[in-house]
Amino acid sequence: MGGRTEGGKVALGGEMENPNIIGITNQYSAQLDNALSLARLAKEVNNDIVVVAGGPHASIIPQSFFTRKSGVDIVIKGEGEQSMLELVLRLKSKTEIKDIPGVMDRQDPDSAKNPNLILDLDQLPLPAYHLVDMEKYFDLAQRNLDGRPVFWYPGVERSASVITSRGCPYGCVFCSVYLHMGRKFRKHSAEYVIRHIDFLIQNYGIRHIHFEDDNLILDKKRFNTILEAISEKV
Repeated sequence: MGGRTEGGKVALGGEMENPNIIGITNQYSAQLDNALSLARLAKEVNNDIVVVAGGPHASIIPQSFFTRKSGVDIVIKGEGEQSMLELVLRLKSKTEIKDIPGVMDRQDPDSAKNPNLILDLDQLPLPAYHLVDMEKYFDLAQRNLDGRPVFWYPGVERSASVITSRGCPYGCVFCSVYLHMGRKFRKHSAEYVIRHIDFLIQNYGIRHIHFEDDNLILDKKRFNTILEAISEKV
């Protein structure tokens, strides 16, 4: 959030904004304290801001966001693209939110419906890269400050993370993926993935893709089609 506040506004991306809703993704349980601190900061700026938490930890242990001073008003369990959009529209129109899949309200957390799992991933638009300062992101990678190991070669700083599938049909005892993404393996088509990669290359000069899938090669035919398309671009 940039660490700056002024007159009920918060600094987002270097500019002062006055949001009605703030969404916080809590990827890992070890980051819970950071997510709660961010929620409390949002409420300090403006107590009327609706703070929504989501992500893997929120999907598995949603009650951890409803501590007395957490600052979180609503939790979305499961995949949030559709549920978050519907939540924003309902809050804007001041209509009931209890029937939205996966939504838990602090005032009535037990009323939450089952989490949403999106079966047709190709219906989702490409990520809104234009809302991110990609050059700043690339600069962090160039200075090895992107928070992850990188295989260095010329151009690798222009990298992007891509997730092409969700869910896992297996039952490994050490893994929590199925708890927030389900047992059903769902995937973007090879054509969608190739279009995504083309978009990144053409618009941002991407030279390196981090595939973040848990089961990237489960569908070997699809994976080979993607590899063949990538090899033609090298």
